Amino acid sequence: MPLTVEELAQTIDHTVLKPETTRSKIKQLCEEAIDYNFAAVCINAVHVEYAVELLKGS
Repeated sequence: MPLTVEELAQTIDHTVLKPETTRSKIKQLCEEAIDYNFAAVCINAVHVEYAVELLKGS
C-alpha cells in the first residue's frame, strides 16, 4: 500500500551539515521539520543547543 504524503514526511531526516550554516538557516530547518512533521533534524553539533530550544515540545 502506498504511503500518504503525511506518512512519507514522517520518514524524512531534514538535514543541513554545511559548516557555514547560519542560525537563521537552522531556524528555518527546524520550522520546516515541525510544519511537515519530519522524523528528524540532522545538524552539526555546534547548533544542537539552539535546535533543541527551537524544537522543544514538537
